[in-house]
Amino acid sequence: MGTLQINSCVNKILSKRAKEFKMQWGFLKEGFDLFKVRDITFKFIYNIRLGLPAGVLEVHTYRYKGHSMSDPDKTYRSKIEVNLYKNNYDPISFYKNYLLNKNIFSSTTLENCLLNIKNIILNSSTTADLSSYPNVRSIFDDIY
Repeated sequence: MGTLQINSCVNKILSKRAKEFKMQWGFLKEGFDLFKVRDITFKFIYNIRLGLPAGVLEVHTYRYKGHSMSDPDKTYRSKIEVNLYKNNYDPISFYKNYLLNKNIFSSTTLENCLLNIKNIILNSSTTADLSSYPNVRSIFDDIY
């Protein structure tokens, strides 16, 4: 299916390759932490606005499922490991716990928000299903 990164690259941190091209680079192991992702992204944006070259930002995350249909999610991760990550490092759970622990939202308010989001998604999906397909020629619209 693929080659392990450790078998194909000298550096464990791929973003370090950007140094060779005189680009800024960054590495973030805690890709589940929305605040750390935001902070390092803002740093990159700030530097680019100052005129520094673009860069490579490597953010480590966790995949719960396999890579494709031919790669089931049970081949290289145990259920215990997946549950550990889901319970402790999932970005949505992480942010939900943050909102509750900081008393930004009550659990009732949060549940109401989630229900509202699910309804928006359901309504959007229903609208899409009931809509007619666009004209084939529209594929070329808005191409510049």
